[in-house]
Amino acid sequence: MQLPFSEEGIAMLNFLMAFVMFGVALNIRIEDFRQIANDPKPVLVGAIAQFLMLPALSCLVVWVANPYPSLGLGLLLVAACPGGNVSNFISMVAKGNLALSVSLTACSTLLSVVMTPLNFNFWASLIPALQPTIKVFSLNWTDMLYTLAILIGLPVALGIWFGHQFPRTTKVIQKGINNLAVIFFVVFVIFVLAKNVIQLIDFLHFVLLLVLFHNSLVMFAGYMLARATRLPIRDRRTIAIETGIQNGGLALLIVFNFFDGLGGMALVAAWWGVWHFLSGMLLAFYWSRWKPYHNYA
Repeated sequence: MQLPFSEEGIAMLNFLMAFVMFGVALNIRIEDFRQIANDPKPVLVGAIAQFLMLPALSCLVVWVANPYPSLGLGLLLVAACPGGNVSNFISMVAKGNLALSVSLTACSTLLSVVMTPLNFNFWASLIPALQPTIKVFSLNWTDMLYTLAILIGLPVALGIWFGHQFPRTTKVIQKGINNLAVIFFVVFVIFVLAKNVIQLIDFLHFVLLLVLFHNSLVMFAGYMLARATRLPIRDRRTIAIETGIQNGGLALLIVFNFFDGLGGMALVAAWWGVWHFLSGMLLAFYWSRWKPYHNYA
């Protein structure tokens, strides 16, 4: 089932995503990369959690749950996307390591131009049940790479440059742009679901449970990986959040640009974008009750 969406609508989605990525990049400073060079271990653990553990666990969930192929592809696609633009705020509320969160956002955003299509292609290829659906669309990975370079790479580069050249202006507009990004995504999700609620109602209950279980699993796994590598509690919280907060807007962009609005994929990406914010904030408020030096945090 494909969700009808006009070329003008897809163009608007692409523009909004470029705007969102520009806003994300305003949070990135050159100093963030110096921090990575000085203390690479937390960032390395976070990158492993996000680019290896997250898609691997997602592949396992799809293989065990055996959902409709479009839902499985949606889950793998979201897992292949970079961290969401609200993860820094959620880490701050959770009393995590904000500098680490920003550094991981910077790394995952820059790497996503290559890693998103690469991860999605690799993990989807391991599940035979998904292959017929992928073949229907004759997905061109070179085109996806080019699109992501234009819609992510270019806005991110401009955002980093703008933040470096005009720090005062950036400080004034940063919060407003980030708030607009969240509003744009929520409005777009409501628009997509409202127009197609009848077609999607049969999938809804399964998607809610699938995303809830998957999101809880990967957050827990991210925390335990950070704990196993003996990172401080503040870093564990941040890595858990960064592992569970993915860019659902980018996933929607890919669905409509390369999968003709495949209904199951769009529904997973849309619900993930809503749920990860709710789950992240619930976890953040829980953690905020205890200072990170407590062993039970």
